[in-house]
This record gives sequence, C-alpha cells and structure tokens, in this order.
Amino acid sequence: MQDQDKPKDIDDEQHHDVADDAVSETNTMIYGQEPFETIQHKVAALAAKLFRRDLRDITVYEMKGGSYNRVIGVSIAQKPKRFTLAWFLFPCLSARKKKKAAQSESYVVRVPRMEYNNDESMAQAMEREVSILKAAGSRLPLPIPKVASYDLTTANIFECPYMIQTHLPGRTLATNFWNNLNMEQKKHLAKEITALAPTIASVEGSIGDISSQNLNKPPTSPILTQTFYITSREGFKPEPALNDDPFDYMLGRCKQWSEYHNSEDAPFDDIWISFARITKALEARGFLEGPCVLVHGDLKCYNILAEVCSDTEAVVTGVIDWDTAIIAPEFMAYRAPFSLWTPEDMPSAKEDDESVANVEPTTEEDKILKQVFLDNASEKYKFFAFAPEAMLARRMFYIMQKGANSPWYNDEAISVVKAWDKLHPEDNVRFRYDWQSDSEAESDSDDESTKDDKTTDVDQSTKDDEPSKDTEPTTDAEEDEPTVTE
Repeated sequence: MQDQDKPKDIDDEQHHDVADDAVSETNTMIYGQEPFETIQHKVAALAAKLFRRDLRDITVYEMKGGSYNRVIGVSIAQKPKRFTLAWFLFPCLSARKKKKAAQSESYVVRVPRMEYNNDESMAQAMEREVSILKAAGSRLPLPIPKVASYDLTTANIFECPYMIQTHLPGRTLATNFWNNLNMEQKKHLAKEITALAPTIASVEGSIGDISSQNLNKPPTSPILTQTFYITSREGFKPEPALNDDPFDYMLGRCKQWSEYHNSEDAPFDDIWISFARITKALEARGFLEGPCVLVHGDLKCYNILAEVCSDTEAVVTGVIDWDTAIIAPEFMAYRAPFSLWTPEDMPSAKEDDESVANVEPTTEEDKILKQVFLDNASEKYKFFAFAPEAMLARRMFYIMQKGANSPWYNDEAISVVKAWDKLHPEDNVRFRYDWQSDSEAESDSDDESTKDDKTTDVDQSTKDDEPSKDTEPTTDAEEDEPTVTE
C-alpha cells in the first residue's frame, strides 16, 4: 500500500502528530479563524459544562483539519474510583482483578470552517453530518464515531453550529502504520477491509441524501433519504426520496438535469442524452440489478483506522468521515480497495484511478494481498470492483448527483462518454461526436432546428430503445434525436 496524502477537504480528525500543529495553524490563518491559543479556552469551557467536569481534568489539543471543518481534540481524565465497604471487606477478591492504568475519554470538536450563504445553510450542513453518523452508527456493526453533543444554532460559545463526537482509537492507513506491519498482520487487516463495503451496503433505502428526519426515528426503522440538490435552483427544497429502482432513477435524473439546463439556457443537454444511453446500456448488461444501498462515499485508506492486536493480527478500529454518505445503486458501494496492492512507485496522479485495480501486482506482497481480497470478496463485489463498466458508472453517477455546471464536471462527463464509446462502440452513446467546441458541434447538425426540438422530443423515446451488444450504430439522422427519457 502506498502512503496517500488526504485531499485538502478531508478532515484528519483521528490522528494527531506534532507536525500537524503547523498544518492546523496554517489552515487557521488561511480561513481567517480564531487562533488556537484563544479558542482552546472556549473548547475547554464547553467540555467542562457538557461533561460536568473540572477544567483541571480537561486537555485540549490541536488537530489537523481540512477545508470543511476545523477539528480540535479534547481529552477528559477519568474520575478516580471511590473505595467502597466491599473493597475493604474482600481485599483478596479485589487483588485477583487486573488493575488497569488510568484512562481518559477522548472527543473531537468539529466547527465549520467554510463560509456559508447564511446561518441556515451552515446549520443544515451540520445537521446532515449529525444525521449520517446517527443513522449509520445505529444500523451498522462497525466502529463509527458517536455524536456526543451538537448545537445547530449560533447561540453558543463558537457563535456557529458545532458537533462533538467520540475520538476512535487507532491510526489511519494513510500513515506509516501500514508499512510497519508484518505480512500476517497485513493479511488479517486486508480481510477486515474487504468486509467493510458489503457491511455498509447491508443498509437499503431509496436513492438520495441521508435525511435529517432520521434524528427522530428509531434505529429499527427504514433509513430516510431526501432528493439530491439541484445546483443554483432558487427556492429548492429537498423532498422525501421514494425511488429505489436504479434504472428508473438514473433516467429520471438525466431528464431532471436536462430540463433544468434547458430552462437556464445552458449547453449541457447533450451530456444528459449520452448519460441516458449509457444508463440503458448498463441496464441491458445487468449492472442495475439489485437494491439501492448505503454508500460511505470515501471509503479509502485515510478514512480507515486500525491498530495492532498481536504478532499476527491488526484490526480495523474505526471508519471515519461519513460526510458524503448516500443511498445509491449497488455499483457505487463496491469499489475495489486496490490501494492494498498498489505499487510503492505508483505516480500520485494515478493512485486514485480505479483502472489501477485491474493492473496485475508485480511484488510478491502485493500479489498476496490482492489474493486475500479475491478469496474473501463475494462474486458480486468482484463483479462491480473490476468491471470497467462499473468504474465508469461510478464516475457518471457522481456527476448525476452533483450536476455538470463547472468546467471540471463538464470535462469529466465528456471523458466518461468517450470512455464508454471506446469500450462499447456498438452502444452508440455519443450524441455529439466531436466534443471539442461549440462551433464544431454545430457543424455536425444539418438543421439547427434539431436543437430547438430537444425539449419536445426528450419525452418521446421509451425503454424499448435500450441498447444491447447486437445493436447496430444509428444513422446520422437518428443521432440527432435526443433520448433523455423515463
């Protein structure tokens, strides 16, 4: 496994090093926030009040945060045990019990670092993070941070929403921890990592964001979700998500974005036409079968904590950073943990490229670790992990979720369509064949009125148009007919 630096927008909230202090101080300066020298006293005062402890029992320390949240660690010394009459009457029995060293309770305080449009937006973002942790933590047999306290208002010592969660033991796999393990420990840990994705995916629901309504629901109730956001739509309010059919949802999402961009006179309609065709191709090839499931969203080495148990075992002690968790089609859940067998000399630009999963390991250690995954992963997991169609589907769904309103998303969407066209040219998914410039794209059309008819035609094609491996390429005239449909 190659050491990976966390993206700048990810909180490294479970690991503290002296070197982190400089990084945290730099981030504080960048975002123009209160320096640690003064905010630490506010954190200590809050902890003393919430946990009803003396300030002398509380230690506050800086932690490396990210673009989204400022992260501060809190350690609270355990109260000494009081001697009882039984302790004096039965000294021999007490002597048999193994004495434990004094321990402390550890917590993480998360305060939003980003600027929001208003206090309501900041509160909603924090409420969603709390909802995800509570919904996932109450339904999964995994070590997930527990929410100890939170405040969604600005009427507190920080004058903004905050959350306090438990600090889990262990170190992230993105540190030297992995390199210091022996082979048996790595094999044991690789087996546990392989089990994470299917365990998380055991929770089913309707496609969407985790709803804050879960805060008021018992853990035995179905997980509640809400519709994904439509970027820049004024007055948009998420509604309860009800669609648990991947094919219907993805076609509907393409239509939704197409209608939105047409209303905004944005030139992205051809992307959603191509994505609808890829959706039909995925359905025809069996990639959209099965339920919609809980997806962590960033289940990578820097969000997995572990520690050594023995000379032959290392175990997962925490799965952190659930901010991007959603309910999505199964193919989103089963991404291969290919960093387990990534070569040490892998270029940083390629270390997060899923195509690396299909590269045969060269070292004996990497071969063994990949075999551990193959031996312990289900056939469904391996199908979604290694199929290039599933890899492209994951990239496409992310754009379906977020939209294609920025140059990066637009370029990524075009890249997905090109890659699918190269993989399966018989599916004829590319609506616009050059993708180079608007002027060149217009030259491909014999009649400019075709563009004016897109919105009208968008509802007229049906599931009967689903492509298959035997489908012949369409004619140029057919290629101008939009197919974003339900």
